[in-house]
Amino acid sequence: MSVDLYVEITPPAEVIVGAILGFSTQITTFREPLTRAVEKVAAPSLSQNFDVGGRPAWEPLAEGTTAQKVGGEILIETGELQRFAGSLDAWTIGGDQAAIEGLPENVGYGTFHQAGTWKMPARPWAELQEEDLVAIDDIFALWFEEKLVELGFVSSETEDLGG
Repeated sequence: MSVDLYVEITPPAEVIVGAILGFSTQITTFREPLTRAVEKVAAPSLSQNFDVGGRPAWEPLAEGTTAQKVGGEILIETGELQRFAGSLDAWTIGGDQAAIEGLPENVGYGTFHQAGTWKMPARPWAELQEEDLVAIDDIFALWFEEKLVELGFVSSETEDLGG
């Protein structure tokens, strides 16, 4: 005679909720993944916008501007704005956001290029691309996985949670 035995263990809801709440109190800031996202994705992407003449492509320079321009690149004469856009120093990174908030005086003209003026078309240089947003999502997912391991919710031997 054989006996089949089936055992199901389900933790009570209050245990699950308690674990989730405990985990949520351990994450008080997103500064670390935001810094990674700016360093690895956002700043390099903004610099690349200059390398390729905008994404989407910037409008060509006016004939008069082309005649007086030193180099042939749109928005690149001294390279200061491009260097600024590609640097971590350009960014203010807080607990829950990263942003370029204002431009230093030496690259203040970047505001006019970003928005345009009545005489000059906008040539937005501070634009992230769709693939940048995906890469930033990946950075946050990896950071979240690292936190789960660090706080003991999963072991480091567990397969990648992101799929």
